[in-house]
Amino acid sequence: APGGSVVYRDEAMRYIKDISTTVYLKVPFEVIEERNKYVPPHAVIGLGRKTLRGLYDERHPLYEQHADLVLETHGKAADDVVTAIADFVFPS
Repeated sequence: APGGSVVYRDEAMRYIKDISTTVYLKVPFEVIEERNKYVPPHAVIGLGRKTLRGLYDERHPLYEQHADLVLETHGKAADDVVTAIADFVFPS
């Protein structure tokens, strides 16, 4: 999995799309905020002077734009997420 800032580089995203299937595991901002509450700001690449919310709002539409599959994962069991990905990649 590449770093989150790869979505800013169209050339990189075209390459990734050419060689793979891109899945965006969509998570509400509040969940990401909770997961990162003990992470120092310098550990979030691309944050700079932006807030975590600002970075999320900026990247979220780019992730969706470049994804072959967007999956809402909040409240779903890991097995269900894996099954959805497998069904997309290997349709019956």
